[in-house]
Amino acid sequence: MYAIVGYFDEVTESMIVKLWEDLRERAITDYPFRRMGHRPHLTFSSFPELNPDLLQKLEPFADLSEALPL
Repeated sequence: MYAIVGYFDEVTESMIVKLWEDLRERAITDYPFRRMGHRPHLTFSSFPELNPDLLQKLEPFADLSEALPL
């Protein structure tokens, strides 16, 4: 599986992880902690296979893109 994702800045990521920890401590869910290295993110799209043509088009676009305010 391949995906186009956006990661959060360090401050926002830290806040989300704290919320995840609170959910785990309250026995609501431990889903975010089931996978090692899982980071908070937004998934913009996912693909079952890697498309090299799409990748070549996305890399220059991503390099030129600035952070998106939420």
